[in-house]
Amino acid sequence: MRARDPWNRLLVVPALLALAVVWLVTSTWAARWSYPYDLEWMEGGVLAHAWRVMHAEPIYTEPGPDWIPMVYTPGYYYVLAVLGKLFGLSHALGRAVSIVGSLGAGAALIWGAHRRFGRPELGLIGAAIYFATYTHVGGFHDLVRPDALGVGLLAWALVLGTEPGQRARDAAAAALFAAFVVKHNLAVFGLPLTVGLWAWRGWRPALRLGLAAAVPGLLYTVFMQVTTHGHFLGFVYEVPASHPIVWTRVVPGTVREIGHAVEFVLAGLALWLLALGPRIAPKLPVPVVVIPPALGAAAAMWWLPTLDAVFGIPKETPFEGACAYALVGAAAVALPLGVLGMLASRRLDGPWVLGAGITCVAAVVAGVMRGHHGGYMNVFMPLDWVLAAAFVALLADAGAQLPGWRGALLATVLASAQLGSHLVDDMDLDRYTPDANDVEAGDRVVAWLTDQPGPMLSPFAPWIAAQSGHAPSFHLISLWDINHKDGPYRDAVDRITAAFGEHHWATVVDAPESMGYRLPRNYRQAKVFSFSGRALLPRSGWRRRPGVVWVPLDNARDDADDADDDVPTEDDAPEMDEP
Repeated sequence: MRARDPWNRLLVVPALLALAVVWLVTSTWAARWSYPYDLEWMEGGVLAHAWRVMHAEPIYTEPGPDWIPMVYTPGYYYVLAVLGKLFGLSHALGRAVSIVGSLGAGAALIWGAHRRFGRPELGLIGAAIYFATYTHVGGFHDLVRPDALGVGLLAWALVLGTEPGQRARDAAAAALFAAFVVKHNLAVFGLPLTVGLWAWRGWRPALRLGLAAAVPGLLYTVFMQVTTHGHFLGFVYEVPASHPIVWTRVVPGTVREIGHAVEFVLAGLALWLLALGPRIAPKLPVPVVVIPPALGAAAAMWWLPTLDAVFGIPKETPFEGACAYALVGAAAVALPLGVLGMLASRRLDGPWVLGAGITCVAAVVAGVMRGHHGGYMNVFMPLDWVLAAAFVALLADAGAQLPGWRGALLATVLASAQLGSHLVDDMDLDRYTPDANDVEAGDRVVAWLTDQPGPMLSPFAPWIAAQSGHAPSFHLISLWDINHKDGPYRDAVDRITAAFGEHHWATVVDAPESMGYRLPRNYRQAKVFSFSGRALLPRSGWRRRPGVVWVPLDNARDDADDADDDVPTEDDAPEMDEP
């Protein structure tokens, strides 16, 4: 860049804001990294899966009192198990893997901005915007969950997938396959990536990338299905398919939530859609490709706010909502017009096809997963990354179409507004950071449980059992997942309910009486821990700490005739606390 390039001077402001965001978020990761207890209520369940891999125990089995798997592909568990052999299995190890995944997602934006636009500083801004959504997704960027690693692999698949070199595209296929093994719903991004590559680079590179990612994925699925006697797809596909969807969380819920997270990104993308129209569809009159999307944006801004409010999500401001509604309305009209314009021109705009396809898929996946019963904020992570990448492309295009100070000024204003809004309003990071009181409370619980007999059931915090010298149990979310009337494993709930009557577990930890499943009829409270404030409470997800210990009753009542009255249904599962 030339010394007098206005980008050198104007982008200093958003670059400094980006560095401030990165510093704040990564400092929070560092403060949370070694905390030895659950920061999110499912962390212990994930560690329990890795523990089973380390001990050569199967994951995908017929559910019963001793084990119920979660509904995820096992890649993250494998990584933890391999590293656990070297470093010991712990929360710190799991979080280190997730932090590497998050840093990798940010690095992909920086590398991609350098390769595509020659401006790595734009990638830094995009990475900071992705990191700044940390509180929006409930602090999942550094948790013992597969999300961060999956997004990191997906990010590199999308960045490398459009490179001109074949080796890079082969690496993209490998990254996409790995992302599928870590979190299976990320495989759907292979479709827009392949179609976009076909439109941009031709059918041969697209076919090779698609086959290189899909064939290993198919073979892996067949292998897992055969070796688990059909239980792999039973849990990864059939169990989630039996869950209901709360459609109000899809529309208008996801639209409002994204507006609350990255409002200036959405405003810029809405304006960009209008500006791109004449370039994508040069054969169509300019009013045709500009006015209808503008009217679509206006209609969405009028209609979507009239829909019923969605319980449990942060209330967006009028500006945040307007930005989100405008983008949705403009996109609903602009995308079909873009396709018609390319047909009229008999040429494909490869980058446009790629970007539009990936963004639409990311939005649909986020919406459906958020609407899925129990869907939490972490489902927005792939969409957040895609929107950050789209914003980088917008900033670069502004510089190309508006040379001199105008493009640099527009990029500076948009980026500074978005990053500044996070620093001012959203970066409430203290609530996500544990302290010495949390550690002391957890140590006290573990010390007491160490002397208790097993087997031990700890449905809210399975790793507490492992830390106390016992085998970890299944997680309560796994029991809730199969407890749906149309689910393939619904009958197993009766066996697990009967296990309480049979005193299958010598010790039951942190299960409230409202858990049901005949627990209160057959067990008594042997210990109730007292905690001060929010000590040992998870910082994300369901706020429940291991505070009550149950032991078998001598005069337990089986009451098999009315057992059904004591078995909760899916409607009894609580909604997660939102950040």
